[in-house]
Amino acid sequence: MRLNHLCSIAAGLVGLSSAEPHCTLTKPSKQLIDLNCTTNRIRFVGIGDWGDQRNHEGVKAVRDGILAEAKNGTLDFALAVGDNFYDKGVKNVTDRIWTDVWVDRFHIGKDLQVPWIALLGNHDHYGNAGAQVAYGESDSAASKYWIMPDNFYSVNARGPANKMAKFVISDTMILNDTKQFDWIKQQVTDPAAATVLAVGHHQIYSHDSRGDNKDKPMVTLKQLLEAQSQVKAYICGHEHDMQVLRANNVDHFVIGGGGHSINASEKTKNTSAEVVYFQKKFGYAVFDLDLGTSELNVTYKVFDLQGRNFEQKVFTRDYGVSHNRSNHSDTVSPSPIAPVTSKPKTSSAAASAPPVLWTASISTIIIIINVIIRGTINHFTIS
Repeated sequence: MRLNHLCSIAAGLVGLSSAEPHCTLTKPSKQLIDLNCTTNRIRFVGIGDWGDQRNHEGVKAVRDGILAEAKNGTLDFALAVGDNFYDKGVKNVTDRIWTDVWVDRFHIGKDLQVPWIALLGNHDHYGNAGAQVAYGESDSAASKYWIMPDNFYSVNARGPANKMAKFVISDTMILNDTKQFDWIKQQVTDPAAATVLAVGHHQIYSHDSRGDNKDKPMVTLKQLLEAQSQVKAYICGHEHDMQVLRANNVDHFVIGGGGHSINASEKTKNTSAEVVYFQKKFGYAVFDLDLGTSELNVTYKVFDLQGRNFEQKVFTRDYGVSHNRSNHSDTVSPSPIAPVTSKPKTSSAAASAPPVLWTASISTIIIIINVIIRGTINHFTIS
């Protein structure tokens, strides 16, 4: 990754934003990104499972929503949680899919001039995963916006209050090594971090068709994260939906509704986590984090399978006070596409009719009497 590219991003992260950018990016080492911010509040969008090559209505709805977020207020970065390119990742750093699925679709470098802090998903590994890591150092004009220095890396965000939030980013597709877990533990126990947000592709808990993750590396990751009080949330995708779950004092923000196929007929599964929110629909999340107080507001923008606005859900987490559920709140705005129907006028005949429940009860009694009579007749006949 080129430091001059990072500096150019810091100088010009304006895009369609109505305010100056808050943060500058530097790279102290291969596995560390520093995000130095002029305010304590940072704002970023989260998107997962977004790299569908088809330009269908769900993809366009998510894209248009993110562009609107940049236009209506400062975005400091985008957090892409894997499955960036379907179905088999990229071939190399010059693969046309970079342009089709990312640069042109999201107007990178034009309407959207924010860095994409990205990680790898399973579909990315089906292609040349190393090319996505290397892309940030390529000669592409858009490469300065692609931040993926390693399979495992951290982002340290600091504001004027000099309190730090740490994003610990892990490649869960290849997570199966003692050194990797040692690195993760070292990061999530950083005493300088007031808030730790872990990020991966695969789900730990899920109410959708895959259910809670039973793979040994993910179980180990779950235990590691839940053992550290600094870890407040885990952000992931893999499940093509929008979920908020809570287990053992850790929030799980599943944001896999970025645009790939959604099978609405798949059955959900029980989860050992508390299901705070679940919609098998397209969507993305907007995260507003106060670095000084550790207050996090997460807004889910959700679209139906035709790409129409469905609902907006806001989750407020005050991680600075305590991690009790009482310091959390969830609000939802009504669906803008919910049908509005006027109450039909009631005729005098209808007004005098018996209630539906009473009518059903009479019908039920008649049916039962008929069954008894038939059964009695049959009984005597058989006898």
